[in-house]
Amino acid sequence: MYYPDVFVHCGSAVASSAKVVHDAALIVEVLSESTAEIDRREKLVAYQKLPGLRGYWDRQPGRATRQGPRARTSGRQQAVAYTAGDVVPAGWVGGEAITLGKIYAGTDVA
Repeated sequence: MYYPDVFVHCGSAVASSAKVVHDAALIVEVLSESTAEIDRREKLVAYQKLPGLRGYWDRQPGRATRQGPRARTSGRQQAVAYTAGDVVPAGWVGGEAITLGKIYAGTDVA
């Protein structure tokens, strides 16, 4: 079992005492040098088995590009690289397009 850095769960409310959620619509992993290979290889394979997963992002601090969204098309994940000024489509999770800067607004992630 893996624990993503960030996940979005759509569906019934999750009890505040819950320690585990068994499905997610969006998963975000913040990569580090020591965990990047496991995150991209083992964890991604496990996450792709989640029936409700609509997207997966990975982010490596200090790098100009971010991977995401990895939206399912024909049952496969397709990765797209984004840089700071890019507009990220969010229709695949039921939202509107948003600039990458707004996604990280208010955080120390550049």
